[in-house]
Amino acid sequence: MPAKPPPLPLVGSLKLRKTLSVPGLLERVRGCFSEVTDHRKTKPDYPLVDVLMSGLALFSLKDGSLLQFDKQRGDKARRHNLKTLFGIPDAPCDSQMRTVLDGVKPQRLRRCSAPSIRNCNGKAYWKATVF
Repeated sequence: MPAKPPPLPLVGSLKLRKTLSVPGLLERVRGCFSEVTDHRKTKPDYPLVDVLMSGLALFSLKDGSLLQFDKQRGDKARRHNLKTLFGIPDAPCDSQMRTVLDGVKPQRLRRCSAPSIRNCNGKAYWKATVF
């Protein structure tokens, strides 16, 4: 019989690393996304940083499609996660996200992954993933 797992820690009792925790990494990515210049000519309904973070949330929260993300964005728990983890007060719908993200050049986003990867490389966290 397997050993009984330890109890879960109380909410707020964990001390997270600033750079290698999910909130820390998302904060760094959001800072990088905020430096990407907005390509839209008209006044946007959503700030570009929120649209980019919504795209990241789509993959991080394991949604299978933009439509699935759109259907779940009104869910209470999902809204809470989008606001507290990703800093998104109001996520765009699937068609708005698609329209905005289609206009962003991928090269402008590539540099946003570098600080997180560099931080992990410096601490040798990838060694456990080498086969």
